[in-house]
Amino acid sequence: MTTTPNLLLAHIVASQSQKEVTANAALDGLDEALCNPTTIAMSDADMTLTDAQMLGNMFLSFTGTLTAARTITVPSHAKLILIENDTTGGFALNVKVPSGSPLTFNVGDLRLLYCDGGTNLKAVTTPATVVVNPYDIGAWSARHHP
Repeated sequence: MTTTPNLLLAHIVASQSQKEVTANAALDGLDEALCNPTTIAMSDADMTLTDAQMLGNMFLSFTGTLTAARTITVPSHAKLILIENDTTGGFALNVKVPSGSPLTFNVGDLRLLYCDGGTNLKAVTTPATVVVNPYDIGAWSARHHP
């Protein structure tokens, strides 16, 4: 059976009976990939996510008590994913694809990432715990008052 290239959802086969079964399963898979949240309890060790964990969820919140920084390796599939380090113990999570460089998530960090399906995992947003300094914008008007 063939699948979609990124989310690995089943294609409908031309001679298939009950095509609605496959179509409905694909729509459910797309819905989950775009909206489904999940919590993953870590066992204080490095972790490699399965395709189902990466592709079937939009939001991954990692929990558990860590005694050292840990690495989470995500499958290399083109996809947006929201990741949160909700662990205790005060240690960072390093998130990466198998052959890529890790992105560091301190405790409390929440970031939207994009995996390009290759070796790049890119942060689309800055960590939610980062305080962004506000800035002033000056303005001037050339309007003449009589």
